[in-house]
Amino acid sequence: MFFQNYGVKNLENINEVGLGLGVGFNFGITGNQIDFGYKYAKRDGLFVVGDETLHMFNLGISIGDLWFVKRREI
Repeated sequence: MFFQNYGVKNLENINEVGLGLGVGFNFGITGNQIDFGYKYAKRDGLFVVGDETLHMFNLGISIGDLWFVKRREI
């Protein structure tokens, strides 16, 4: 959960309240990961636009291939 209150020049304060959820899955032998995220928020305080409802979806991939692992030599 999050709450943000910020001001924009020549406008009133803008309030944003929301909830974000996410899940990640490991795959492969080198520690690869894929992440899915969703964020829902309500924003108010903009008189020109009115109240807003935001829906955001995120997708992230982390690659841990052997080429990216620093090799130690003794």
